[in-house]
Amino acid sequence: MAKVTTESGLVLDVFKVFRLGSSKKSYLTDHGTILLATVVAGTVKLNDTLQIGSLTDKVVNLQIDRKNVKEVAAGQKVGICLAEKHAKVIAKALGIPHRRECCWQE
Repeated sequence: MAKVTTESGLVLDVFKVFRLGSSKKSYLTDHGTILLATVVAGTVKLNDTLQIGSLTDKVVNLQIDRKNVKEVAAGQKVGICLAEKHAKVIAKALGIPHRRECCWQE
C-alpha cells in the first residue's frame, strides 16, 4: 500500500489504481482514474483537489460499497474517481502495480 498525504491533513492508504473505461458493447464512457483506498486521516469531498506526485487532479466521484457519497471520513474504504486518465503515472508515483484498463460489467 502507498500513502498519499495533502497539506489539508488528508492521508490515504492507496491499495489499487486503475482506469475505468468502457467496452465497445457498453453505453458507459471513460470515467478517468480510480483509486481504491482507506482514509487514514482527514476527509475527502466531491470536487476536492488531490496532489499525487507532480499531478493535481479533481475528485469527480466517491463511492463506498457501490453507493455514491459526497464525503468520506477517516476509517472508511473508498473508491475515488479522478477526472484525468493518468492511472499509470499515479501508480508509478505511488510505487504500486498498475492494473490494465477495467470495464464495467453488469
